[in-house]
Amino acid sequence: MSGFIEAMQKQDFQAAKAYTTARTDQTMDFLEQQIRILKEMNKESDVPALFGNVDFSQVKATCTTEGEKAACECCEEITGNCNTINIIKEGGKWLIDFPKETTGQ
Repeated sequence: MSGFIEAMQKQDFQAAKAYTTARTDQTMDFLEQQIRILKEMNKESDVPALFGNVDFSQVKATCTTEGEKAACECCEEITGNCNTINIIKEGGKWLIDFPKETTGQ
C-alpha cells in the first residue's frame, strides 16, 4: 500500500500499476487520461476531485487481512477523510483491486 501511495503522490500511474490488479490497471489508465485532459484544458484545479479530494501526501493506511483479501482504511491525517481500498492476493502478490464502478463507467 505504501508504494502505491508514494506513486500516487507523484501522479506516476505507471509506477502505481505495479501495485494494482489488471482490472484496476484500466482504472489507472482512465484516471491518467482524465488528468491529461484537465491539464490540457488548464483545469488542473479539478484534478483532486478525481480522487475524492484526497491529499495523498497526508494519507496513512491501516490494513486488516483475512485469508487472500485485505481491506486498507486510507485516511487523510489533517481532515480525517477516509476511503477503504480492497487488496487481493493474486499470483503471490498483494494487489490493489478497485471495482470497475470507481471510474464512473
